[in-house]
Order: sequence, then C-alpha cells, then structure tokens
Amino acid sequence: MAFGEAWSRPSFFQLSALALKTGAAAIALLIVVSVTTAGVYGETRPVTALAWSPANAEAASIWASRALRADKAGADAHARVMAQVALARDATSVDAWRTLAETADRKGDVGLARRRYSWVERLSRRDQQTHFWLANDFLQRGMIGATVEQLDLALRTSESNWDRFLPMMVAASADARVVEPLRRRLQSAPNWRDPFMARLAASAPNLSTAAQIAGSLDWHVPAQREWIAILLQRMADRGDYDLAWRFYTQVRGWPTSQRPARIVDGDFESSGQYPFGWGLVDEDDLSAQRGARPGDKGNSLLIGVSDGHSGSVARQLLALPAGAYRISARMGGVPKEADERPNITVSCAGQSSPLVSLRGSEAATTDEGGVFAADLSVPEGCAWQWLAVEATGGDEPTEVSSWVDDLAIRVLHGPGQG
Repeated sequence: MAFGEAWSRPSFFQLSALALKTGAAAIALLIVVSVTTAGVYGETRPVTALAWSPANAEAASIWASRALRADKAGADAHARVMAQVALARDATSVDAWRTLAETADRKGDVGLARRRYSWVERLSRRDQQTHFWLANDFLQRGMIGATVEQLDLALRTSESNWDRFLPMMVAASADARVVEPLRRRLQSAPNWRDPFMARLAASAPNLSTAAQIAGSLDWHVPAQREWIAILLQRMADRGDYDLAWRFYTQVRGWPTSQRPARIVDGDFESSGQYPFGWGLVDEDDLSAQRGARPGDKGNSLLIGVSDGHSGSVARQLLALPAGAYRISARMGGVPKEADERPNITVSCAGQSSPLVSLRGSEAATTDEGGVFAADLSVPEGCAWQWLAVEATGGDEPTEVSSWVDDLAIRVLHGPGQG
C-alpha cells in the first residue's frame, strides 16, 4: 500500500486464515516445549516431565524407580503402578522392567523376580543391578558355571562394571567349585583377566583356591611374576609353607617332590623369589641390599642400621631334613661391640628360639673380614626353617655398615647316619 493510500479492512476469510495459522503455530510451539521439557527433566524431574508430556515412558519409568527407593508406606505399590504406566507407553523400558523385578524380589516372589530380571537381561546387557541379582541367584542355587558366566558377561560388557563385579569374582573364587569354570574362562584371556588377577593376588579369601586359579600364570611375564610374588608373600605370612612351595614349583615348572634344602643365592650374586629366596628389608634405619663390599670383591649383603634399630634384614625359607649340618658365612666391617654385630640364625618355622646363632668374632671388624662357622642340628618335626640375618644398631645415633657373604649349609649326617 502506497504512502497516504486509504487503509482497507481485512476480509472475513483473511482473518480466518490468520487465526488458523496462529493456532497451528501455538500448537506446534506447545508440542516443542512439551517435548523439550520432557527431554530436559526426564531424568532429573520426572514429575515435571510427565506433566508436560504424559506419554513420556522414560520419565514414568524413572519415577517408578525413585518411588521404589522412597521410604514411605505403599512405595512398592506406587512403583509398580508407575512401572506399568511406563510399559504401557514403551514395552521395552529397561528401568520399568527392572523396577517390577525388584518389587517382586522384595515381596518374596523369587521366581517372578528371576523371570523379570532374565527379561531385563534380554533387553540390555549393560544393566548392573540385573547382572548382580542374577549372579547371586545362580550362586545361591549352586549353579557355579552360570555364576561365573554371568560375572564374565558383566565384566566384558563394560569396564565401568569392574569396581563392582571384580570383588564379586574374587569372593566367589573362595568356593572350590568355582576353580575349574573360572580357570577355563581365564584361559580365553578376557579383557578383565589382568585386573582380576591383581585383585586375586592381593585379597583372595582362600589362598588354596587362589593358587589353583593362578597356577597357569607365566613366570616369565613381569606383571604375572609380580602377582605370583604377592601370593607367595601372603602364603608365607600365613604360614602356609607347603602350599607356597607347591604353587611355586607349579609356576616354575619344577617337580613338586623337589624341596628347598639348600640356601638360594648364598653369595648374593643373583636373586631368588621370596620366601624361597632372600626377602630384604629396605627401611630408613634398617636395611639390606646387594652391593660391592670394600675392595670390590663381588657382591655381598650390605647391612645398614642406625639409631639403635634392630631386627631381621634378610631371610629365606628352607626345608632341611632332620639331621646334622654345618653353617658358615663370611662377615666384615662389623662393629667392635659383639652385641652389635650381624647375627645369622636358623629357626624352626613358627618358633622363636633359634637352632643356631652365628655371630662374627673380632676378626670380622676389618674390611677384609673372616669366615665363621657353627654346627646346626635340625630335629624331627621341624619341616620348615627360617634362615635370617639380623642386625642391631648401637645406642649412639650413628650408622653402622657391615657385610655378609658366602652363606652356606652343608650336611654332616642325616637320620640314621654316623
């Protein structure tokens, strides 16, 4: 319309068309707002989401799940109603089916709960609660293979499940019936094998079954050798020496009949696996380590002790048969005070009184040192012995450094020998 031209009134048809367009736009806007609101508040504020979008199945299922957690009378009934509302809108809602499974379980209807949890598992392999319930259900019914399979499925599905289900697998390992199905599962190298083995080594409730499960570990793989070392340490600390030896010979591929009847690494030039090799202490005021002694004559056990500290700085487990022996060692750099010199002892495992105590004499105070020996008698009933190097610091806050080398035990005669 040109400037100054007279304005004409819109016709009835024009007004009707405008009204229709405006109404359609308003309806479209309302739909967008309701869908957007339902999407935004579906998880955080399901009641608000349902008010805007009554057909929102996700909001209904979340409301049902939260109703189940409410500590109120009638919470289970409310949860069931909301779950059924959600399923009427989406028959594949995992949250809704899980809520119905849980309400059945809480009501004591285990059979119905089992059927519903099984259905949830068919809908989604990622539901933690479903895996947890089914695994426990299998275990309680003695279905050991199914228990391991369920936990394996949960662990393989997502690494986010590991913190919850790895402890369950470790706990289940205490049952002897779990050993074989679990070993078969581990042979396929699932993605959870290494974190499981690390947890098993550190916290297995049954060391006997743990040894069977871990018996196929490869000694030559550094990470696996570390798990072996942790298990051996725990077995030794518990006094399970026969178990420790069987496990050690298995992973090393040695005959079980072979016994550790000699000192391993008595010259400190190599290394062994504790407790059947040296276990060395490494603390600020009390330590032992392999290193060159004065004069650079090869490695020795270098002992450091200060501030009056004392204790065992090195030890290993032996299985000397009953009989008579001669123990010998070279020592040097020891203090002049006799009670501050290193003391080498052999004791029956589990007993505090030593069978022999070998302490260097005045000759050991020099850097050159000397060789010292003593007789050792191992009685019947003393199947395992601890060989230990003990150190004692003086009263003065000064560091004392000594060395021990060439530790050996030779047989004089055994039972029935002259």
